[in-house]
Amino acid sequence: MIVGFGEAGSTIAGGLARAGVERIGRTRRRPRRASRAREMEEGAETLRAIGVEPIMAEAAARRQDWSARLGLRSQFGPEGPKTAAEVVEVVARLTSAQESSICDA
Repeated sequence: MIVGFGEAGSTIAGGLARAGVERIGRTRRRPRRASRAREMEEGAETLRAIGVEPIMAEAAARRQDWSARLGLRSQFGPEGPKTAAEVVEVVARLTSAQESSICDA
């Protein structure tokens, strides 16, 4: 049972046992190079298999793919961004540059 969810927890735990355990195990053993977006997609598959609509998992996977296409990680040092404002500034610059290149084509 999933603690704190009562009967729903039993249903979810049973669904995971029947449909998702192998997916969860596979995700844990994946190589580090596997992207977080792919892991979120696997999580969405598991949720779907037990009858839960994976709204947030799918949205997170799309946002992570978008971030990868922008090359957002490469814009920061090994410690990552210092503030949320820094991330917003970089995203604005990158998306503006992307839009300009589309218009120039």
